[in-house]
Amino acid sequence: MTLTGFEGPRNVDGPVSRAGWRVKLLSFGAHGAKLAPKSFSYRPAQWKERILSMRRFTVLAALLMAAALTLAPSPVLAQDDEEEPDINYITVTHIHMPATADRQKAMQWIDQVMAPVSNVNPNVLWYRVATHNWGANSKDVVILAEYDEWADIEADCPACDAWFDENQPEEDTPEREEWDAMAETFFKYFSGHKDEIYATNMNRAKN
Repeated sequence: MTLTGFEGPRNVDGPVSRAGWRVKLLSFGAHGAKLAPKSFSYRPAQWKERILSMRRFTVLAALLMAAALTLAPSPVLAQDDEEEPDINYITVTHIHMPATADRQKAMQWIDQVMAPVSNVNPNVLWYRVATHNWGANSKDVVILAEYDEWADIEADCPACDAWFDENQPEEDTPEREEWDAMAETFFKYFSGHKDEIYATNMNRAKN
């Protein structure tokens, strides 16, 4: 199942608030916001409303998937008491980034913000950022994360909020200018991303 994002509100000027970046960053991942270049929203309330609408879509998609699995014919099990498999969920985000100086700055945002936030998120079992090594498209950057439950994908993360409070530079500082430049470059490429969610049977996993 492929889920696409949405465009943020246009023509919103002003400095990026701490809460604004937090909402935009945490909306990344399985159901990340599809931001058009130069169309950033710095008003968290607007983003929260849009993220909630995406969550409603996600829940509807999950219900449709569950209904389809229920109605689909299934083979007769040898034992009626066989345990149901343990299912985890893996989110996969594809981003196309040409090999330019801009790509390096976008990767700095992933290294300095995205990865650390995922590391402190207790809902994320593991997190990977894969860059192209062999194949047809050398622009691919793929971000993967695994969750124990479907609801964990959009669950609140107080530890992530605390990370932002501690690490986002203060406004009107050179460090904040660099932070905003990295974010702007990343979201420019993120505007064309593709999201997917996979269910994985943990009985087939190598531990």
